[in-house]
Amino acid sequence: MSLLKIKNEQIQNQQKLKSHDYSDKTKSLNEKIELEKRRRHQIYALLDYVLSVVTYFDFFSQDTFKIVKYSKYLAQSVKANTLTSEFLLLPFFDSNLELASVLKEYTLDEKHIGELINSVNKIEPRSMNEKKDYLIYKFFNKLVKFSIFDTSLITTNVKYSYDINILFEKAAENALKRFKTPVITPEILFITMMEQKNNKVSKIIKKFFKSDTNWYLLRYTLIKRIHNQEIKIRTDVPKSQQYFAYLLKINLSEFEFNRLIERNLLDVGVYSFRTQLISQLLKLNIFDLIERDVYRSITVTNERKYSI
Repeated sequence: MSLLKIKNEQIQNQQKLKSHDYSDKTKSLNEKIELEKRRRHQIYALLDYVLSVVTYFDFFSQDTFKIVKYSKYLAQSVKANTLTSEFLLLPFFDSNLELASVLKEYTLDEKHIGELINSVNKIEPRSMNEKKDYLIYKFFNKLVKFSIFDTSLITTNVKYSYDINILFEKAAENALKRFKTPVITPEILFITMMEQKNNKVSKIIKKFFKSDTNWYLLRYTLIKRIHNQEIKIRTDVPKSQQYFAYLLKINLSEFEFNRLIERNLLDVGVYSFRTQLISQLLKLNIFDLIERDVYRSITVTNERKYSI
C-alpha cells in the first residue's frame, strides 16, 4: 500500500471523527462543560417533544398495550359496540404473558371467565364460518390498510366505555402515587381492576375466590412483583439514567425486562438503550419537526369562513 493511500485513509478517518467530535481546543474547560450541558438539554428537549406523552396509553408497558389491544379485538369479534371492563380480563391469560401463570395459580380459569363474559353481555355464539371469516379478516387487515371483506363480520368502531376510561385513569393514578412509577404494567392494571368494586370486571374476579384471604394474597403477590422491579431500577440504575430505564421498561415485554434484572444486566441494558436512543435523536432536527407540526395544525384547525 502506497504512503499516499495510507495518508488519504488517515485524513478520512480524522474527518469522520471530527463529524462526531464537539470538542473545541480554543475553549476553556468551564466553557466546554457549559456547551455540553446545553447540547444535553437540547437533546432531552427533543426527546420530550418526540415522545409527546399526553394520554395514559403513552405510559402503558408493551404487555399492557397488548392486553388492551386484544380486548378490543375480542369486543370486535362478538360485534360489541362498546368495550367494557370485563373484556380486559381474558387477554391476561395469553401464554406469552408472565402474569398468566401467576393468575392461574390462584384458580382463575380462562374458560370460566369466557363463559362469564358471555353471560354478562348476552353474546350469541358465532357459527364456525363466521369465526373463520373474522380470522381471515384480521390476517389480511394486517397486510393492507383496507378491508376486502364484508364489514358486517365485525364491529369496526368499538368505543371505550365510561368505566374503561375511569379504570385507565385510576391505573395511571395508582402507578404514579401508590407505586411511584410512571409505567402502567399489567400488574398495576390488574390490581386496579380488582379494586374497582363498581365495575363488572371486579365482580367477575371476586367470584373466583372462595375467601377474601385468597383475594388479598393475589393482590399481595402482584404488589410484590411491582415492588421488586422498582427496587432494582432505583438501586442498580444511576439516578440520572432512571428516566431511560422507564422508557426501556415501556418498550420491553415483562419477560425481557425481568430477564435483565435476573441476570444483573439492567444497568447495562439501560445504558445501551440510552446510547441507541440518543444516536437516533441526533439525526433529527427539532425545528423541522416543529415546522411540520405547525403546518399540520393549520391544516387541521383551519375553519375560517368568509361571508358572501
